[in-house]
Amino acid sequence: MMNRNENEARASRRWAQGDIEIRWDYPGGNVSVLAIDETSGIVRLAPDMRNSSGRWFHWDFVISGAAGRTLRFEFPEGYEYLSSLGPAISRDDGGTWSWLRPDGTRHEPANAFDYAFGPDEGETRFAVSFPYTQRDWDAFTEKWRGSPDVAFGVLCPSQSGRRETELLRAPCRSEAGWFFVFTARHHACETTGNSVMEGVLEELLSGSPE
Repeated sequence: MMNRNENEARASRRWAQGDIEIRWDYPGGNVSVLAIDETSGIVRLAPDMRNSSGRWFHWDFVISGAAGRTLRFEFPEGYEYLSSLGPAISRDDGGTWSWLRPDGTRHEPANAFDYAFGPDEGETRFAVSFPYTQRDWDAFTEKWRGSPDVAFGVLCPSQSGRRETELLRAPCRSEAGWFFVFTARHHACETTGNSVMEGVLEELLSGSPE
């Protein structure tokens, strides 16, 4: 059973202990803070399952107050919560991302990682993969708003009914003999598929003869 502090943290989507604060109060944010041991520098986490059953591995959070320290982030054993390159990391509020192992060397174990914060490092965001949210889609499609070659519409309501699922059609040519459907992604964690879709759309609308 959750204690009062855990309930408050879930409601506010923040957890503060000593100098360290972890928050996930933004689109795509998800984590459950199990414990922070400031003496050992170990932070124990898990994905917030909310009302879901089974397991999922999506997590995404921001940590601050750890400048100049090395912390170890541990998820429960028995499940892979990290990619083979470790966590995705952003130091500019999600503007740019890199992997903990950008050289391609394999990260082990699949449920924990160590991170050394720079002496002036403020907020750092960690995620299971490079996130892709509505903000990214809006920024990508902004250049085609109003273009005669692109039509924006609605595919259907979302499963929750809280919003509409967007549809983009391009190029809009009445003489087209073939139609192709592209979707990304079937599960929330599969965010890298959106980057592939962006590449496909860029090529379709580039004017390239290919």
